[in-house]
Amino acid sequence: MMNKDIIYVDVRELPAPEPLNKVLEVLDASHTDDVICMIHRQNPRLLFDILKNRDLCFKVSEKSEQFSIYIWHPQNLSAPELIERDVARVR
Repeated sequence: MMNKDIIYVDVRELPAPEPLNKVLEVLDASHTDDVICMIHRQNPRLLFDILKNRDLCFKVSEKSEQFSIYIWHPQNLSAPELIERDVARVR
């Protein structure tokens, strides 16, 4: 069964390293059908290697100096379409 919602994690106001810790905490509690969207004030480059090491997929969308980092499990075949709709909605 597909989760049709995106779990938003807004870390824009958190000081480092709290944004990274927060999104990793959410990821650890997530399921393979979840899509996580981390909303950040900067591009969290340290996160990307962690996601790759965990074999997770991600997509970065930037708008008005705000970054949305979508994270999902590769088994979630519906995630790319859900993410594209969300990115289009925000733009």
